[in-house]
Amino acid sequence: MKDPTLSQEELTLPTHMVWPLADHLGLARNELVRLYGYPESDPGEEMVKWWNDLTSEAQARYQPMLQTLAAPGLVANVTLVDEQTIFTARAVLPDSGNSESPYLIAEIAGNPPEIAARPVQDEHSLVETLWEAVLDDSPPGHMESGMVMDRPAFLLLMAIADLDRRRKLAGLLHHTAFRSEMLPEDIHAACREAGEQADPRWLLPFFTALLGEPADWYEGTSAAAIETLIEKELLQKSDRGVLRLSPSGRFFIDSCNHPRALGLQVWGADPDGRVAMQVCSFLRGEKFLWLVETGPPGDSVTVAGLDPSVAPDLLAEVLTPVGAAAAFAPAPAGTSSETVKRGGYCPQCGQAVGPAASFCRACGARIEN
Repeated sequence: MKDPTLSQEELTLPTHMVWPLADHLGLARNELVRLYGYPESDPGEEMVKWWNDLTSEAQARYQPMLQTLAAPGLVANVTLVDEQTIFTARAVLPDSGNSESPYLIAEIAGNPPEIAARPVQDEHSLVETLWEAVLDDSPPGHMESGMVMDRPAFLLLMAIADLDRRRKLAGLLHHTAFRSEMLPEDIHAACREAGEQADPRWLLPFFTALLGEPADWYEGTSAAAIETLIEKELLQKSDRGVLRLSPSGRFFIDSCNHPRALGLQVWGADPDGRVAMQVCSFLRGEKFLWLVETGPPGDSVTVAGLDPSVAPDLLAEVLTPVGAAAAFAPAPAGTSSETVKRGGYCPQCGQAVGPAASFCRACGARIEN
């Protein structure tokens, strides 16, 4: 897989300096900045001195980056994977009324934590860069096929794809016959292994993280998910309870051999300024390209064969801001991370919140209990 090629050298900045510098420069923020999780503090004398000591050329490079971070039109978590490579970044695009460049932001762990920001020439260049990484000089074919299912059923299908792939690899390594039959406990074990290893180069860990599901999502749901896949005619079950892929299920699983995937978690504002979330992935195997799309937690997953010739336009549409997010308003007292526990989901942005939460940490929406 080609790593995204980015223009110009990166800018680094400790995360605790982002908002103080933005405030020092008088940059207005909007509600999408809550997604970053950068700490709030007042610009101190040392920070102001650091800025003033920069050359005018350096200031001219940092200020557009801070402007785009402060008032983005769209924020997207980007994950690119194949069987050997993992690339993750956050794409921050300016709103339609802003002439600044998009940026790809990498989080750098450390003390203090930092961001590394690289400007991309424009939105078209960003789309072209991401699509080339998926294409990798080998255009896939087009299959007119599709299916819709709930999240547990889709994730279970990904578990079966990983199990199938592991069995094929084991057969090649040990020169043994490929075993196509499965028992429910085999699939359950594959789900458990994926949760323990969490390696996104395998399909189940990749989509579990992309959809924001917990590692133990399969507990209490796998039996119903198996029945859904049987109803969808993707699995067949014998009188002895042995499972095997149906012809259509085998076709789909085989089409995912040697997968390469681009995953996008996208937050933007609708025309009324409300923050909305979309999740989609471009999944390609040796021969075909699939679009996997869903909305906030609870939504069904749609899988559709995608014509490679229209995929760049669709990717551009996903990464195009629609509306302008509302101006940033500080979160009310009592909405710290200690008060928000997993239990439900924000109706506005889809992030996990707890029954005791009054506001969503991700977008600041009020949670009605």
